[in-house]
Amino acid sequence: MLYLSQVLGRPILDLEGERVATLKDVIVRLGQGDHPPVAGFVARYRRRDFFLPRWRISHFGENGVRLTSDILDLRPFVRREGEVLLASDVLDQAIDRCRWKTSGQSQ
Repeated sequence: MLYLSQVLGRPILDLEGERVATLKDVIVRLGQGDHPPVAGFVARYRRRDFFLPRWRISHFGENGVRLTSDILDLRPFVRREGEVLLASDVLDQAIDRCRWKTSGQSQ
């Protein structure tokens, strides 16, 4: 089992093992099950936050993230409808599951 606190701030590595960014947040989509699927990650390069889709990841663990490609889309991260950012929205917050299911974000 992997805890969110174990992966936040960990390096994102390219194919050669060079650090290209840092993991800032994990994005999930709430659905029917108890464990929402991971949609992707918010990564930080210098002072820019960008979206990193789950399919671009070959390894995800407590030592960091390894990419499947050296190609990154560095356009600024924009949250989409129904996304929950685990570090920003959930970590250290009291959760009212009913409120999250209906709105997709904390109120």
